[in-house]
Amino acid sequence: MMSAMALDERRVPAAASILRIFGAAIALFLIVVAFSQISGFSLPGLQLIDTRYVIFVCGLPFGLIFLYFPRGKKHTRVSVAIDIALAIVSWVCFAIFFMEAEKALAYGYEFGAPKSLAFVALLLCALLMEGARRAAGPAVAIVALIASFYPLFNWVFFPAGMSFDLLSAASYYAFGTEAIFGVPARSFAYTIIGYLMFGVALQHTGAADFFMRVSTSMLGRHRGGASKVSIISSALLGSMSGSVVSNVLTTGAMTIPAMKRSGMKPSFAGAVEACASTGAVLMPPVMGATAFVMASFIGVPYREVVIAAIIPSLLFYGSLFLQMDAYAARNGIKGMSQEDIPPLWEVLKEGWHYIAVFAFLIYLILTLPNESVAPFYAVAFLLVWGQIFQRKLWSRRQWLDFLEDTVKLFAEINGALLGIGILIGAIGMTGMAATITSQLAYLAGDSLLLMLLLAALASFLLGFGMPSTPAYLFVAIIVAPALVRQGIDTMAAHMFLYYWGMISFITPPVAIAAYAASGLAGASPTSVGFQAVRLATIIYFVPFFFVLNPVLILQGEPLEIASALITAGIGVWLLVGATQSYLLGIGDVTAGTLGKFSIPARILMLAGGLCFVAPGAEALSSGLGQLEMTLIALLIAAPAVALTWFHPAASRRRNDAV
Repeated sequence: MMSAMALDERRVPAAASILRIFGAAIALFLIVVAFSQISGFSLPGLQLIDTRYVIFVCGLPFGLIFLYFPRGKKHTRVSVAIDIALAIVSWVCFAIFFMEAEKALAYGYEFGAPKSLAFVALLLCALLMEGARRAAGPAVAIVALIASFYPLFNWVFFPAGMSFDLLSAASYYAFGTEAIFGVPARSFAYTIIGYLMFGVALQHTGAADFFMRVSTSMLGRHRGGASKVSIISSALLGSMSGSVVSNVLTTGAMTIPAMKRSGMKPSFAGAVEACASTGAVLMPPVMGATAFVMASFIGVPYREVVIAAIIPSLLFYGSLFLQMDAYAARNGIKGMSQEDIPPLWEVLKEGWHYIAVFAFLIYLILTLPNESVAPFYAVAFLLVWGQIFQRKLWSRRQWLDFLEDTVKLFAEINGALLGIGILIGAIGMTGMAATITSQLAYLAGDSLLLMLLLAALASFLLGFGMPSTPAYLFVAIIVAPALVRQGIDTMAAHMFLYYWGMISFITPPVAIAAYAASGLAGASPTSVGFQAVRLATIIYFVPFFFVLNPVLILQGEPLEIASALITAGIGVWLLVGATQSYLLGIGDVTAGTLGKFSIPARILMLAGGLCFVAPGAEALSSGLGQLEMTLIALLIAAPAVALTWFHPAASRRRNDAV
């Protein structure tokens, strides 16, 4: 028995070493093929027709899901054998589709594949369900499973509609150009793959430590410095990774204890990190992987999505930053100790090339005709600089780690995207999207506000428990057509749904980010979740405002944009005063200071702030333009601001805080 156990213990590291080399080899091959295909620098034998390329780039890492994300926690011989078998079977299925790609297009296999291929398609669908469950969680798998069977029962809901059997549905999913290998898969193959590699390269070259240190150097000494460091570092890192939970666990492990040491309550510290990590996937320039999918889905260059996201993300992070300052001022929380703050110049001297590579990436995105090659050049710049100019040569192990982590991320993202492809196929087969659009339009009638509220609720519910990219895709397919049909700008509609799909990460009862942060903070998930809702107040309103006024997504004249920025900034300032009971630069608004006037003052600040941020109220047919809304906001907020400014106790608190 002992010898058998010892043999198994020796086999585990040996198997892990083989898997590492195998995964690294696949990653390297994928990167070379992808760059060749995307850039047009054709290498002999590597230029593929479009469909074959998508199948190849998605299929090769997909099989690794069964090896990198095991079925259970215990690794028995049987479970390992099953996982290896599933990986091999999935690669065989993808190889068959790869070889049959041209025939499938020529003969229209999505509407009638040979029976043998239809069975292979059915097997692939089953593998995709399991792959989605392992890589993206049960929520994505359940949604994909329900959607996959819906066409079989389409006749129950629509007796006059088309009916499908199991094999015909599977054939459509596998061979249809708008199903498994549709928009999500093509987005991965032509755009996402490079940016995922860029994110991994930043992590492996020490960008996480640099961003944390530079944030500490710049903000650590100011009041509430630890929380401000958390906001900036989480924003920068989360924008690259695109994973809210992993960002919480990565940066939160360092920032949450620092916030607690500075005097912040555990629930508040956890909420700060949860909000900062959630907002990161909404922040340019990378925005995780979702921005690329959105660009492909809408059919616009990626740079347009980035430009549209600038002001909303600035409003969110500006609000969060001001709330930290107000909270620190009200509670007397000082900055970090001087010995914990590295000199800014020393930090920049060591890692300025990280800032340079971001600038280089943004320049390429804005100037290259094919922006999808930008991350490949950025990664080359980053690695060459570190290896040659800084003389930080990677060992063989470090190169293997980088390539293995890259292919792991490829596999994880693929698991979610290909699973959602089944949902897209089911909707395309049955016309479900048109039905839902009609139903939403019927329920909302002529009320644009009611339509937006219904769309927000649907996005919030459909985003429960899903990673950011599947959550967006799900709501974009089902809900976006209803908003566009109402005359809402297409970009604004998709950004609106993206925001509301993300809100479930910090809103109870789901609040996945809050749950992740609560473990690090040592607080209850519920208390962290409700604190996060309070901190992220602005995120619940901003999507409505940029839908009603696309100027807030930079669609307008420069004067209009500048005016909207100023009024929105004032509105955020007032909203922070209402939620934190402290109006920055004016004074304390708590009951201990203003007494019975505290609640009325905060209500006026809240109402005035919302009117300032909503310059486009004429979109609701209220007859009020931007100037009128600004005057109303001034009339509402002025009494509360004046009361706080002239109140003796509030004035003393203001001077003490400064």
